[in-house]
Amino acid sequence: MTDHTDEARGIVPEDDLPPHQAGDYGDAPVGPRTPRPSPGFTPRARAAVLVALMIVALPAGGIIDIAVQLRESFPTGGPNLDRTGVLIGFLVGAAVGVGFPVVVAVREVRARRRDRTRSRVVLIASLAILVIALPTHGMVLTYQTRKTVELALQKGQPPTELERRTEERDVQAELAELGDETVRALGADPDLKSVSGERAGGVRRDSCHLDNLSSGVEWTYSYDWRSTTGPDGTQPAPGAEAAPTATGDVAAVVELWESREVRAVTEGEEPGRFRAEADWLRDYPTVYAGPIVLMVTTCFVEA
Repeated sequence: MTDHTDEARGIVPEDDLPPHQAGDYGDAPVGPRTPRPSPGFTPRARAAVLVALMIVALPAGGIIDIAVQLRESFPTGGPNLDRTGVLIGFLVGAAVGVGFPVVVAVREVRARRRDRTRSRVVLIASLAILVIALPTHGMVLTYQTRKTVELALQKGQPPTELERRTEERDVQAELAELGDETVRALGADPDLKSVSGERAGGVRRDSCHLDNLSSGVEWTYSYDWRSTTGPDGTQPAPGAEAAPTATGDVAAVVELWESREVRAVTEGEEPGRFRAEADWLRDYPTVYAGPIVLMVTTCFVEA
């Protein structure tokens, strides 16, 4: 039996024919068109962007570290960074310089497990950057962490016995008395007025830090014959090398200091220049036979 249907006779329904397209020879059927790729990054462009970002992140982390270090060393008006703030700043620098390439490397490894044909460019670049970033930031973080721990332990220490001397003795009065007697032993008068109208031999109070970094107090005794005025208001003659009444009796000063358990140490080769050495005095104060007297105590607990 013969099938007289269109399909049996090889006739394709018009709806199933490919669409017509105008051409040089009239309308002609064309096959299905290949869909255009969706817009977005190509694998090569994506790799280039990631590599560029990692290259930028490497110096950016170092810049953050330098900025934190400068902020700690040279505070500009704002509050000083404590050790916790400094450590957080360096952690941020490490997160930028090291964390970003680590994340990229981990993602690339996972992606290559799913697709072995994936390019290795980004993975190799991230590993190369980590070879530089890890040692650099690792050493910085190790040093800063150790320093933070050491400072925390230091702050936890109680004041030393010397720093607590003010609990039993009047260090300010002792310094004032020692300074005045030193000036008198050198032939000058600490009770004279200075050019500012204050007593020539005076004690100044300053703040300081104890060994455990807590706030403390120190005192400075200073006398300079060149800034004194006589009873009649006259000042020393320009170019004078010593006060008119100066004796330069260094031996008397040495004897005085020994009675107070203070040792006289010669300073340099200049005659008449020496300094007082004691556990409660700093090493740098200097005395001239002119006389010029400068004595500074160590830092004590504020009574």
